[in-house]
Amino acid sequence: MKKQPASETSAASTVTVLSVSPSEDDHATLQNIFNHSNWTLHQCRNLAAATAFLKTHQVPVVVCEADLQDGTWKDALEQVSVMYHAPSLIVTSRLASDTLWSEVLNRGAYDLLAKPFDRDEVFRCVSSAWLHWKNQRVTAPNVLHALQAAG
Repeated sequence: MKKQPASETSAASTVTVLSVSPSEDDHATLQNIFNHSNWTLHQCRNLAAATAFLKTHQVPVVVCEADLQDGTWKDALEQVSVMYHAPSLIVTSRLASDTLWSEVLNRGAYDLLAKPFDRDEVFRCVSSAWLHWKNQRVTAPNVLHALQAAG
């Protein structure tokens, strides 16, 4: 059963992103990219802080370093997948490869971003992940209603 967050925000109409990384450079680079948009960036240094943050804030997109001090992107995916209106998870890595990209997608994360970050690629990936999350919010209740009506 998916858990609903304590408070919902206007995440459905605003691109809100949580960056999970121990690297100050990652946060600074993403903030610099986001400064040229109306997007909102929140930052956490580890998985425990991110999990706590996500329990009280609805965030459509999580950008997560592949390897954290207290877990990996797989642990992050496990945490977000049980959340009410689960965010799209984008994994980041300096060691991005076709193999990692395939594993990320096959396990259910949204995408893989290579580091160092490319501004255009970040915008493309985050925009697409946000639209995916938004469309799931609209589609899921309609599918459930149709299944209930058919049953």
